[in-house]
Amino acid sequence: MPLAPWLGVVLVDITAGAWVVARERSAVAPLNRIAPAWLTRLGRHRLLVYLAHQPILFGILRVVV
Repeated sequence: MPLAPWLGVVLVDITAGAWVVARERSAVAPLNRIAPAWLTRLGRHRLLVYLAHQPILFGILRVVV
């Protein structure tokens, strides 16, 4: 798979995100009022959630397949 097209997409996304945050930080703030508290906590510990769900998914796939 060629790296060049996907690298461009990543760079555009990083640039757009930085522009939104630099322009108006309050654009992201309303999401905190909408999201439930448990979802906010999961977002703060996303690496732990990612690492914990991988063995669970692989275990389920091993049993099913």
